[in-house]
Amino acid sequence: MENMISLLLQNWNNIKKSIKEIYDMPDFDYKLWIDPLSLHDYKDNTLTLSFPYYDDEILRYLENNYKDCLEETLGSLLSEKIEICFIISRSVSSEIKLISSELNPKFSFDNLIYSKNNSAAYKACWDYASSVVSDPDPTFMNLLYVYGEDGLGKTHILTAMGNYIKENSNKKVCFFTAQDFALNIDLNNKMRTAEFRKLICSYDVLLIDDVEYFFRDLFMAVRGLLRFEFINIINTMINNNKLVVLTSNLHPVFMKKWIVNYIGVYLNMPEYKTRVAILEAYAKSKKSNIAHEILEYISEIETKNVNELKLIFNQINARAEFEPDNWKNDVKSTKKLLKEQQITNTNSETGKR
Repeated sequence: MENMISLLLQNWNNIKKSIKEIYDMPDFDYKLWIDPLSLHDYKDNTLTLSFPYYDDEILRYLENNYKDCLEETLGSLLSEKIEICFIISRSVSSEIKLISSELNPKFSFDNLIYSKNNSAAYKACWDYASSVVSDPDPTFMNLLYVYGEDGLGKTHILTAMGNYIKENSNKKVCFFTAQDFALNIDLNNKMRTAEFRKLICSYDVLLIDDVEYFFRDLFMAVRGLLRFEFINIINTMINNNKLVVLTSNLHPVFMKKWIVNYIGVYLNMPEYKTRVAILEAYAKSKKSNIAHEILEYISEIETKNVNELKLIFNQINARAEFEPDNWKNDVKSTKKLLKEQQITNTNSETGKR
């Protein structure tokens, strides 16, 4: 018995990582559900694992969704059938280790391709960033909310703001994806969460990308608790006269229940000429020799966002690179390839741009 417990203790972190790999768990699911588990007891073929979150519904979710995979993996390791049971542990380390995200240095206002459709949003983001740099006590609304469909440049413009402020001032900037931000919120320890809130408020600028994460596509009990703490921290920043910039694919109307004073700016799908310019810059970054007429043809295709246009370009570029003998650098070859991929360009037939 003691040998088994010793074996588990020595290999516990590796065991958890192997469970992540075997079941192909997303990073956040692993960090939220598996990584916090610790060994509590092993007796009569029953392995008791402790979990640091206090909500009963969360515990039921853990049992319903992860008990079987844990029993199978650990039973295989111990060469015997075991039963897993969970208990809630309230002993949590008070040490604060900030899990933040990195600002991509490649994203700047200089390489942000201007679009008439998005001129208001671009101007608002630039005005906010430049005001933070030039004015020691700016008087703007403290929350800027940038919204629009996925793949329209929200992350680029958010990161450009962060890079510009850091490079041109001494202001402290903290950047998170919504998932990384959530990982800093301890659902079981209010004091620790209060310390995280205090730490965040030591920054002058808080940037959070994809905050729709707190409002949908997340297990309900966890989502409610994380949302509460997220709104708490945002309001604390605003009340301390700090700048907060959020991006989301959700309309800001959903924010009105929690936050009243904000400026919302919308990123729209860029017009045809801008789409061509974006693909030109993208092709240049890939060192591609795809003909300009092909870029124009791709830009005519109706898509929800720019990322879809880039994916189409990537398919064409891959064919040109890997099958050069079967590829002619013209629109005719492009049409043939896109037909194989069941991608149609109705605008090319009508001349609509």
